[in-house]
Amino acid sequence: MASSDAARVATSLFPHANDKGGQSGVDRDKINEIILEVSGNSPYAREKIEQRNTAQKWVAKATKSLETFDSTRRSVARHHIAKSAEKLERTRESMAAAGTCCAVVDFDMFYAAVEIRDRPELATKPVAVGGGIITTANYVARKWGVRSAMPGFVGQALCRRGPEFGMPATELVFVPNDHKKYARVAETARAVFAEYDPHFVSHSSDEAYLDFTIYLRCRAAARDHAAARSLREAWEAGGGAPAALDLSDAKTGALAEAVLAELRARVRDATGGLTLSGGLAPNFKLAKIAADVRKPDGQTRVRPGRAAALEFLAPMPVRKVGGIGRVTEMQLADALNVRTCADLLERMPEIWDVGTPSWKEAMLLYALGCGDAGGPPEKDDDDDDDATFQKGLGNERTFRAISGEPKLVAKLGEIATLVADRLEARGIRAAKLTLKLKTTSFHVTTRDVSCPRDGPKEARYVQSRDEIVAMLKPLLLDEIRGADAGGEPLTIRS
Repeated sequence: MASSDAARVATSLFPHANDKGGQSGVDRDKINEIILEVSGNSPYAREKIEQRNTAQKWVAKATKSLETFDSTRRSVARHHIAKSAEKLERTRESMAAAGTCCAVVDFDMFYAAVEIRDRPELATKPVAVGGGIITTANYVARKWGVRSAMPGFVGQALCRRGPEFGMPATELVFVPNDHKKYARVAETARAVFAEYDPHFVSHSSDEAYLDFTIYLRCRAAARDHAAARSLREAWEAGGGAPAALDLSDAKTGALAEAVLAELRARVRDATGGLTLSGGLAPNFKLAKIAADVRKPDGQTRVRPGRAAALEFLAPMPVRKVGGIGRVTEMQLADALNVRTCADLLERMPEIWDVGTPSWKEAMLLYALGCGDAGGPPEKDDDDDDDATFQKGLGNERTFRAISGEPKLVAKLGEIATLVADRLEARGIRAAKLTLKLKTTSFHVTTRDVSCPRDGPKEARYVQSRDEIVAMLKPLLLDEIRGADAGGEPLTIRS
Protein backbone atom coordinates (compact mmCIF):
# COMPACT_ATOMS: atom_id res chain seq x y z
CA MET A 1 0.00 0.00 0.00
CA ALA A 2 1.37 3.39 -0.99
CA SER A 3 2.09 5.88 1.77
CA SER A 4 -0.70 8.22 0.61
CA ASP A 5 -3.19 5.32 0.54
CA ALA A 6 -2.12 4.20 4.00
CA ALA A 7 -2.60 7.71 5.34
CA ARG A 8 -6.09 7.91 3.82
CA VAL A 9 -7.19 4.55 5.23
CA ALA A 10 -5.61 5.24 8.61
CA THR A 11 -7.24 8.66 8.90
CA SER A 12 -10.65 7.18 8.06
CA LEU A 13 -10.21 4.58 10.78
CA PHE A 14 -8.64 6.76 13.47
CA PRO A 15 -9.81 10.34 12.78
CA HIS A 16 -8.63 12.67 15.53
CA ALA A 17 -10.84 15.60 14.54
CA ASN A 18 -11.83 16.01 18.14
CA ASP A 19 -8.35 17.00 19.32
CA LYS A 20 -7.73 16.50 22.99
CA GLY A 21 -6.07 19.31 24.88
CA GLY A 22 -2.35 19.19 24.20
CA GLN A 23 -2.64 17.47 20.81
CA SER A 24 -2.58 20.51 18.54
CA GLY A 25 0.32 20.51 16.09
CA VAL A 26 0.92 16.75 16.01
CA ASP A 27 1.25 15.05 12.61
CA ARG A 28 -2.02 13.17 12.81
CA ASP A 29 -1.69 11.50 9.41
CA LYS A 30 1.60 9.84 10.31
CA ILE A 31 0.39 9.00 13.80
CA ASN A 32 -2.71 7.35 12.37
CA GLU A 33 -0.56 5.34 9.94
CA ILE A 34 1.46 4.00 12.87
CA ILE A 35 -1.71 3.20 14.81
CA LEU A 36 -3.05 1.27 11.82
CA GLU A 37 0.22 -0.63 11.43
CA VAL A 38 0.67 -1.66 15.07
CA SER A 39 -3.02 -2.37 15.69
CA GLY A 40 -3.02 -5.11 13.06
CA ASN A 41 -6.02 -7.36 13.60
CA SER A 42 -6.48 -6.40 17.23
CA PRO A 43 -9.98 -5.88 18.70
CA TYR A 44 -9.20 -2.15 18.74
CA ALA A 45 -8.59 -2.11 14.98
CA ARG A 46 -11.56 -4.38 14.25
CA GLU A 47 -13.85 -2.06 16.19
CA LYS A 48 -12.62 0.95 14.19
CA ILE A 49 -13.14 -0.94 10.93
CA GLU A 50 -16.67 -1.85 12.00
CA GLN A 51 -17.36 1.81 12.77
CA ARG A 52 -16.11 2.84 9.33
CA ASN A 53 -18.18 0.14 7.62
CA THR A 54 -21.29 1.21 9.50
CA ALA A 55 -20.71 4.79 8.42
CA GLN A 56 -20.06 3.83 4.80
CA LYS A 57 -23.32 1.86 4.53
CA TRP A 58 -25.22 4.96 5.58
CA VAL A 59 -23.13 7.14 3.26
CA ALA A 60 -23.94 4.95 0.25
CA LYS A 61 -27.66 5.05 0.98
CA ALA A 62 -27.69 8.82 1.64
CA THR A 63 -25.61 9.57 -1.47
CA LYS A 64 -28.00 7.62 -3.67
CA SER A 65 -31.01 9.41 -2.17
CA LEU A 66 -29.43 12.82 -2.68
CA GLU A 67 -28.92 12.14 -6.40
CA THR A 68 -32.60 13.04 -6.84
CA PHE A 69 -32.67 15.85 -4.26
CA ASP A 70 -34.42 18.62 -6.16
CA SER A 71 -35.85 22.07 -5.46
CA THR A 72 -39.19 20.63 -4.32
CA ARG A 73 -37.59 18.41 -1.67
CA ARG A 74 -35.33 21.27 -0.63
CA SER A 75 -38.35 23.54 -0.18
CA VAL A 76 -40.18 20.92 1.91
CA ALA A 77 -37.09 20.41 4.06
CA ARG A 78 -36.65 24.14 4.62
CA HIS A 79 -40.29 24.45 5.66
CA HIS A 80 -39.93 21.79 8.35
CA ILE A 81 -36.55 23.14 9.46
CA ALA A 82 -38.07 26.59 9.94
CA LYS A 83 -40.89 25.17 12.09
CA SER A 84 -38.50 23.19 14.28
CA ALA A 85 -36.03 26.08 14.51
CA GLU A 86 -38.82 28.41 15.62
CA LYS A 87 -39.53 26.18 18.62
CA LEU A 88 -35.86 26.02 19.52
CA GLU A 89 -35.49 29.79 19.24
CA ARG A 90 -38.48 30.35 21.53
CA THR A 91 -36.81 28.19 24.15
CA ARG A 92 -33.55 30.10 23.68
CA GLU A 93 -35.36 33.42 24.15
CA SER A 94 -37.18 32.27 27.29
CA MET A 95 -33.93 31.03 28.80
CA ALA A 96 -32.26 34.36 28.02
CA ALA A 97 -35.14 36.23 29.65
CA ALA A 98 -34.60 34.15 32.79
CA GLY A 99 -30.91 35.03 32.83
CA THR A 100 -29.92 31.38 32.42
CA CYS A 101 -26.21 30.78 32.92
CA CYS A 102 -24.76 27.29 32.63
CA ALA A 103 -21.24 26.28 33.58
CA VAL A 104 -19.28 23.16 32.74
CA VAL A 105 -15.99 22.47 34.51
CA ASP A 106 -13.58 19.76 33.49
CA PHE A 107 -10.39 18.70 35.25
CA ASP A 108 -7.34 18.83 33.02
CA MET A 109 -6.00 15.26 32.42
CA PHE A 110 -7.58 14.35 35.78
CA TYR A 111 -6.14 10.91 36.63
CA ALA A 112 -2.71 11.82 35.29
CA ALA A 113 -2.78 15.16 37.10
CA VAL A 114 -3.50 13.43 40.41
CA GLU A 115 -0.61 11.02 39.89
CA ILE A 116 1.80 13.80 38.85
CA ARG A 117 0.74 15.87 41.86
CA ASP A 118 1.82 12.96 44.06
CA ARG A 119 4.90 12.13 41.95
CA PRO A 120 6.31 15.44 40.64
CA GLU A 121 9.20 13.68 38.94
CA LEU A 122 6.70 12.52 36.29
CA ALA A 123 5.78 16.06 35.23
CA THR A 124 8.15 16.18 32.25
CA LYS A 125 7.66 12.58 31.13
CA PRO A 126 4.95 11.13 28.87
CA VAL A 127 2.56 9.47 31.32
CA ALA A 128 -0.41 7.19 30.76
CA VAL A 129 -2.73 6.07 33.53
CA GLY A 130 -3.92 2.51 33.02
CA GLY A 131 -2.31 -0.34 31.15
CA GLY A 132 -4.39 -2.44 28.80
CA ILE A 133 -6.47 0.59 27.93
CA ILE A 134 -5.24 4.11 28.65
CA THR A 135 -7.71 6.01 30.82
CA THR A 136 -5.83 9.34 30.75
CA ALA A 137 -2.64 10.64 29.13
CA ASN A 138 -0.84 13.75 30.29
CA TYR A 139 -0.17 16.65 27.94
CA VAL A 140 3.42 15.57 27.41
CA ALA A 141 2.26 12.16 26.14
CA ARG A 142 -0.31 13.79 23.87
CA LYS A 143 2.52 15.38 21.89
CA TRP A 144 3.21 11.82 20.67
CA GLY A 145 -0.47 11.31 19.83
CA VAL A 146 -1.21 9.26 22.94
CA ARG A 147 -4.77 9.68 24.20
CA SER A 148 -7.40 8.09 26.41
CA ALA A 149 -9.27 4.95 25.26
CA MET A 150 -6.17 3.90 23.29
CA PRO A 151 -4.59 0.48 23.94
CA GLY A 152 -1.40 0.80 25.95
CA PHE A 153 0.69 -1.05 23.37
CA VAL A 154 -0.35 1.50 20.72
CA GLY A 155 0.62 4.41 22.97
CA GLN A 156 4.00 2.86 23.69
CA ALA A 157 4.63 2.30 19.97
CA LEU A 158 3.88 5.95 19.22
CA CYS A 159 6.40 7.12 21.82
CA ARG A 160 9.10 4.78 20.58
CA ARG A 161 8.52 5.80 16.96
CA GLY A 162 8.44 9.54 17.63
CA PRO A 163 11.23 10.34 15.09
CA GLU A 164 8.87 9.27 12.30
CA PHE A 165 6.68 12.30 12.97
CA GLY A 166 9.16 14.83 14.32
CA MET A 167 9.35 13.83 17.98
CA PRO A 168 12.21 12.10 19.81
CA ALA A 169 11.99 8.43 20.71
CA THR A 170 10.97 7.93 24.33
CA GLU A 171 9.26 5.51 26.69
CA LEU A 172 5.66 5.94 27.82
CA VAL A 173 5.46 5.72 31.62
CA PHE A 174 2.47 3.68 32.77
CA VAL A 175 0.91 4.35 36.17
CA PRO A 176 -1.80 1.99 37.50
CA ASN A 177 -5.26 3.34 38.19
CA ASP A 178 -6.02 4.27 41.79
CA HIS A 179 -9.75 4.89 41.69
CA LYS A 180 -10.14 5.26 45.43
CA LYS A 181 -7.68 8.15 45.38
CA TYR A 182 -9.40 9.77 42.39
CA ALA A 183 -12.76 9.43 44.13
CA ARG A 184 -11.42 11.23 47.20
CA VAL A 185 -10.14 14.10 45.06
CA ALA A 186 -13.43 14.26 43.17
CA GLU A 187 -15.42 14.49 46.38
CA THR A 188 -13.22 17.37 47.54
CA ALA A 189 -14.04 19.21 44.32
CA ARG A 190 -17.73 18.36 44.54
CA ALA A 191 -17.96 19.94 47.97
CA VAL A 192 -16.93 23.20 46.32
CA PHE A 193 -19.31 22.75 43.38
CA ALA A 194 -22.24 22.24 45.75
CA GLU A 195 -21.70 25.68 47.26
CA TYR A 196 -22.54 27.22 43.88
CA ASP A 197 -25.21 24.76 42.72
CA PRO A 198 -26.47 22.12 45.17
CA HIS A 199 -28.11 20.32 42.24
CA PHE A 200 -25.04 20.11 40.02
CA VAL A 201 -24.71 17.08 37.73
CA SER A 202 -21.60 14.91 37.72
CA HIS A 203 -21.62 11.73 35.66
CA SER A 204 -17.87 11.21 35.98
CA SER A 205 -15.19 12.10 38.49
CA ASP A 206 -13.50 14.71 36.28
CA GLU A 207 -16.43 16.85 35.13
CA ALA A 208 -19.44 18.73 36.49
CA TYR A 209 -22.40 20.69 35.12
CA LEU A 210 -23.56 23.62 37.25
CA ASP A 211 -26.54 25.91 36.79
CA PHE A 212 -25.27 29.32 37.95
CA THR A 213 -28.59 31.11 37.28
CA ILE A 214 -29.90 31.47 40.83
CA TYR A 215 -26.45 31.79 42.39
CA LEU A 216 -25.59 34.73 40.12
CA ARG A 217 -28.82 36.51 41.08
CA CYS A 218 -27.92 36.04 44.72
CA ARG A 219 -24.30 37.01 44.23
CA ALA A 220 -25.27 40.23 42.42
CA ALA A 221 -27.55 41.14 45.32
CA ALA A 222 -25.25 40.01 48.14
CA ARG A 223 -21.82 40.95 46.74
CA ASP A 224 -19.88 38.11 48.39
CA HIS A 225 -19.95 34.31 48.35
CA ALA A 226 -21.08 33.67 51.92
CA ALA A 227 -24.00 36.07 51.68
CA ALA A 228 -24.95 34.70 48.26
CA ARG A 229 -25.08 31.18 49.69
CA SER A 230 -27.36 32.37 52.47
CA LEU A 231 -29.70 33.98 49.95
CA ARG A 232 -29.68 30.80 47.87
CA GLU A 233 -30.52 28.66 50.90
CA ALA A 234 -33.39 30.99 51.76
CA TRP A 235 -34.72 30.63 48.22
CA GLU A 236 -34.43 26.83 48.41
CA ALA A 237 -36.46 26.97 51.64
CA GLY A 238 -39.29 28.76 49.86
CA GLY A 239 -38.22 32.38 49.96
CA GLY A 240 -38.14 34.70 46.97
CA ALA A 241 -35.18 34.83 44.62
CA PRO A 242 -33.60 38.09 43.48
CA ALA A 243 -34.62 39.37 40.05
CA ALA A 244 -33.36 37.75 36.86
CA LEU A 245 -30.15 39.13 35.37
CA ASP A 246 -29.41 40.19 31.82
CA LEU A 247 -26.40 38.08 30.82
CA SER A 248 -25.88 40.20 27.70
CA ASP A 249 -24.96 43.09 29.99
CA ALA A 250 -21.18 43.48 30.19
CA LYS A 251 -21.17 43.88 33.97
CA THR A 252 -23.28 40.79 34.54
CA GLY A 253 -21.19 38.79 32.10
CA ALA A 254 -18.06 39.85 33.93
CA LEU A 255 -19.62 38.70 37.21
CA ALA A 256 -20.33 35.26 35.73
CA GLU A 257 -16.74 34.96 34.53
CA ALA A 258 -15.40 36.08 37.91
CA VAL A 259 -17.54 33.48 39.71
CA LEU A 260 -16.30 30.69 37.46
CA ALA A 261 -12.69 31.80 37.94
CA GLU A 262 -13.28 31.88 41.71
CA LEU A 263 -14.71 28.34 41.70
CA ARG A 264 -11.79 27.04 39.66
CA ALA A 265 -9.26 28.69 41.99
CA ARG A 266 -10.96 27.26 45.07
CA VAL A 267 -10.90 23.75 43.60
CA ARG A 268 -7.24 24.17 42.67
CA ASP A 269 -6.40 25.17 46.24
CA ALA A 270 -8.52 22.41 47.78
CA THR A 271 -7.02 19.64 45.64
CA GLY A 272 -3.36 20.52 45.93
CA GLY A 273 -2.95 22.34 42.64
CA LEU A 274 -5.16 20.44 40.20
CA THR A 275 -6.55 22.67 37.48
CA LEU A 276 -9.99 22.90 35.90
CA SER A 277 -10.99 24.31 32.56
CA GLY A 278 -14.44 25.83 32.28
CA GLY A 279 -17.12 27.02 29.93
CA LEU A 280 -20.00 29.46 30.45
CA ALA A 281 -22.99 29.66 28.10
CA PRO A 282 -26.76 30.01 27.99
CA ASN A 283 -27.09 26.19 27.83
CA PHE A 284 -25.02 23.17 28.76
CA LYS A 285 -24.45 22.05 25.17
CA LEU A 286 -22.52 25.25 24.41
CA ALA A 287 -20.89 25.38 27.84
CA LYS A 288 -19.46 21.90 27.33
CA ILE A 289 -17.85 22.92 24.03
CA ALA A 290 -16.59 26.18 25.56
CA ALA A 291 -14.90 24.31 28.42
CA ASP A 292 -12.54 22.70 25.91
CA VAL A 293 -11.50 25.88 24.09
CA ARG A 294 -8.82 27.14 26.47
CA LYS A 295 -7.53 23.91 27.96
CA PRO A 296 -5.60 23.56 30.13
CA ASP A 297 -6.51 25.86 33.04
CA GLY A 298 -8.60 28.37 31.10
CA GLN A 299 -12.20 29.35 30.58
CA THR A 300 -14.43 30.67 27.78
CA ARG A 301 -17.85 32.33 27.81
CA VAL A 302 -20.41 32.21 25.03
CA ARG A 303 -22.71 35.23 25.15
CA PRO A 304 -26.51 34.89 24.96
CA GLY A 305 -28.38 34.98 21.68
CA ARG A 306 -28.50 33.22 18.33
CA ALA A 307 -25.85 35.38 16.69
CA ALA A 308 -23.29 34.77 19.45
CA ALA A 309 -23.93 31.02 19.41
CA LEU A 310 -23.55 30.73 15.64
CA GLU A 311 -20.38 32.84 15.63
CA PHE A 312 -18.86 30.65 18.34
CA LEU A 313 -19.81 27.40 16.65
CA ALA A 314 -19.05 28.25 13.02
CA PRO A 315 -15.36 27.18 12.90
CA MET A 316 -15.73 24.23 15.27
CA PRO A 317 -15.25 20.71 13.88
CA VAL A 318 -18.57 18.89 14.29
CA ARG A 319 -16.84 16.29 16.48
CA LYS A 320 -16.45 18.97 19.15
CA VAL A 321 -20.22 18.82 19.69
CA GLY A 322 -21.38 16.40 22.35
CA GLY A 323 -23.63 13.86 20.65
CA ILE A 324 -21.65 13.70 17.40
CA GLY A 325 -19.38 10.70 17.62
CA ARG A 326 -16.91 9.08 15.26
CA VAL A 327 -19.52 7.33 13.07
CA THR A 328 -21.70 10.43 12.67
CA GLU A 329 -18.59 12.51 11.94
CA MET A 330 -17.67 10.16 9.08
CA GLN A 331 -21.25 10.08 7.78
CA LEU A 332 -21.50 13.86 7.66
CA ALA A 333 -18.09 14.28 6.03
CA ASP A 334 -18.35 11.55 3.41
CA ALA A 335 -21.98 12.00 2.35
CA LEU A 336 -22.44 15.74 2.77
CA ASN A 337 -18.93 17.27 3.00
CA VAL A 338 -19.88 18.58 6.45
CA ARG A 339 -16.85 19.13 8.67
CA THR A 340 -17.59 22.25 10.69
CA CYS A 341 -20.66 23.49 12.51
CA ALA A 342 -21.06 26.16 9.83
CA ASP A 343 -21.21 23.36 7.25
CA LEU A 344 -23.77 21.58 9.41
CA LEU A 345 -26.12 24.55 9.34
CA GLU A 346 -25.58 25.21 5.62
CA ARG A 347 -26.35 21.61 4.61
CA MET A 348 -29.32 21.23 6.92
CA PRO A 349 -31.86 20.76 4.07
CA GLU A 350 -29.91 17.73 2.79
CA ILE A 351 -29.50 16.41 6.33
CA TRP A 352 -33.22 16.82 6.90
CA ASP A 353 -34.00 14.95 3.70
CA VAL A 354 -31.91 11.84 4.44
CA GLY A 355 -31.99 11.69 8.25
CA THR A 356 -34.34 9.92 10.63
CA PRO A 357 -36.71 12.20 12.58
CA SER A 358 -34.75 12.13 15.85
CA TRP A 359 -31.35 12.38 14.14
CA LYS A 360 -32.17 15.41 11.99
CA GLU A 361 -33.82 17.19 14.93
CA ALA A 362 -30.65 16.60 16.94
CA MET A 363 -28.45 17.89 14.11
CA LEU A 364 -30.54 21.08 13.92
CA LEU A 365 -30.27 21.61 17.67
CA TYR A 366 -26.48 21.19 17.45
CA ALA A 367 -26.15 23.50 14.44
CA LEU A 368 -28.13 26.28 16.15
CA GLY A 369 -26.32 25.93 19.48
CA CYS A 370 -29.50 25.25 21.42
CA GLY A 371 -29.90 23.08 24.49
CA ASP A 372 -31.31 22.95 27.97
CA ALA A 373 -30.29 24.49 31.26
CA GLY A 374 -30.73 21.48 33.48
CA GLY A 375 -30.95 22.38 37.14
CA PRO A 376 -33.08 20.59 39.74
CA PRO A 377 -35.90 18.51 38.27
CA GLU A 378 -39.45 19.29 39.25
CA LYS A 379 -40.82 17.19 42.08
CA ASP A 380 -44.19 15.45 42.06
CA ASP A 381 -46.58 16.61 44.73
CA ASP A 382 -46.30 13.30 46.56
CA ASP A 383 -42.51 13.00 46.38
CA ASP A 384 -40.67 12.44 49.62
CA ASP A 385 -39.78 15.96 50.81
CA ASP A 386 -36.72 14.64 52.60
CA ALA A 387 -35.10 13.43 49.38
CA THR A 388 -32.27 15.46 47.94
CA PHE A 389 -32.41 15.62 44.13
CA GLN A 390 -29.48 15.52 41.73
CA LYS A 391 -29.63 14.51 38.08
CA GLY A 392 -26.80 12.01 37.89
CA LEU A 393 -23.97 10.28 39.70
CA GLY A 394 -21.92 7.30 38.62
CA ASN A 395 -18.70 5.33 38.62
CA GLU A 396 -16.99 3.94 35.51
CA ARG A 397 -13.95 1.73 35.84
CA THR A 398 -11.39 0.45 33.37
CA PHE A 399 -9.71 -2.80 34.40
CA ARG A 400 -8.10 -5.89 32.97
CA ALA A 401 -10.39 -8.11 30.92
CA ILE A 402 -12.60 -10.41 33.01
CA SER A 403 -15.24 -12.99 32.13
CA GLY A 404 -17.37 -15.62 33.83
CA GLU A 405 -20.51 -15.03 35.85
CA PRO A 406 -18.88 -15.12 39.33
CA LYS A 407 -16.19 -12.57 38.43
CA LEU A 408 -18.59 -10.29 36.58
CA VAL A 409 -21.12 -10.30 39.40
CA ALA A 410 -18.34 -9.64 41.90
CA LYS A 411 -17.15 -6.67 39.80
CA LEU A 412 -20.73 -5.35 39.73
CA GLY A 413 -20.81 -5.54 43.53
CA GLU A 414 -17.47 -3.74 43.78
CA ILE A 415 -18.62 -0.82 41.62
CA ALA A 416 -22.05 -0.75 43.31
CA THR A 417 -20.27 -0.30 46.64
CA LEU A 418 -18.44 2.76 45.32
CA VAL A 419 -21.67 4.26 43.97
CA ALA A 420 -23.54 3.51 47.20
CA ASP A 421 -20.82 5.15 49.27
CA ARG A 422 -21.07 8.32 47.18
CA LEU A 423 -24.87 8.33 47.35
CA GLU A 424 -24.80 7.95 51.13
CA ALA A 425 -22.05 10.56 51.57
CA ARG A 426 -24.12 13.11 49.68
CA GLY A 427 -27.45 12.13 51.20
CA ILE A 428 -29.06 11.33 47.85
CA ARG A 429 -30.92 8.36 46.37
CA ALA A 430 -31.38 7.09 42.84
CA ALA A 431 -34.60 6.63 40.89
CA LYS A 432 -32.93 5.13 37.79
CA LEU A 433 -29.83 2.97 37.32
CA THR A 434 -27.74 2.36 34.22
CA LEU A 435 -25.47 -0.62 33.59
CA LYS A 436 -22.70 0.17 31.09
CA LEU A 437 -20.47 -2.57 29.69
CA LYS A 438 -17.52 -2.32 27.30
CA THR A 439 -16.33 -5.62 25.87
CA THR A 440 -12.80 -6.53 24.86
CA SER A 441 -14.01 -5.94 21.29
CA PHE A 442 -14.74 -2.34 22.32
CA HIS A 443 -18.51 -2.70 21.93
CA VAL A 444 -20.40 -0.60 24.48
CA THR A 445 -23.80 -1.70 25.80
CA THR A 446 -25.99 0.27 28.19
CA ARG A 447 -29.10 -1.01 29.96
CA ASP A 448 -31.41 1.09 32.14
CA VAL A 449 -33.79 0.16 34.90
CA SER A 450 -36.03 2.50 36.91
CA CYS A 451 -37.55 2.18 40.34
CA PRO A 452 -41.34 1.76 40.34
CA ARG A 453 -43.17 5.09 40.53
CA ASP A 454 -46.50 3.72 41.70
CA GLY A 455 -45.39 1.79 44.76
CA PRO A 456 -44.62 2.87 48.33
CA LYS A 457 -42.27 5.82 48.72
CA GLU A 458 -39.45 3.72 50.14
CA ALA A 459 -39.40 1.64 46.93
CA ARG A 460 -39.12 4.61 44.57
CA TYR A 461 -35.43 5.25 45.25
CA VAL A 462 -32.36 3.17 46.05
CA GLN A 463 -29.16 4.00 47.87
CA SER A 464 -27.51 0.90 49.33
CA ARG A 465 -25.08 -1.42 47.63
CA ASP A 466 -27.50 -4.37 47.93
CA GLU A 467 -30.37 -2.40 46.40
CA ILE A 468 -28.21 -1.36 43.45
CA VAL A 469 -26.99 -4.92 42.86
CA ALA A 470 -30.54 -6.29 43.12
CA MET A 471 -31.68 -3.98 40.33
CA LEU A 472 -28.68 -4.35 38.02
CA LYS A 473 -27.76 -8.01 38.48
CA PRO A 474 -30.68 -9.30 36.35
CA LEU A 475 -29.56 -7.03 33.51
CA LEU A 476 -25.97 -8.28 33.80
CA LEU A 477 -27.07 -11.94 33.89
CA ASP A 478 -29.22 -11.33 30.84
CA GLU A 479 -26.19 -9.97 28.97
CA ILE A 480 -24.02 -12.89 30.11
CA ARG A 481 -26.58 -15.50 28.98
CA GLY A 482 -27.21 -13.74 25.69
CA ALA A 483 -23.47 -13.71 24.94
CA ASP A 484 -23.16 -17.40 25.91
CA ALA A 485 -26.06 -18.29 23.61
CA GLY A 486 -24.28 -16.50 20.77
CA GLY A 487 -21.15 -18.57 21.29
CA GLU A 488 -18.99 -15.69 22.56
CA PRO A 489 -18.88 -15.49 26.36
CA LEU A 490 -19.12 -11.93 27.72
CA THR A 491 -15.66 -10.53 28.43
CA ILE A 492 -15.47 -6.93 29.59
CA ARG A 493 -12.84 -4.38 30.49
CA SER A 494 -14.97 -1.50 31.78
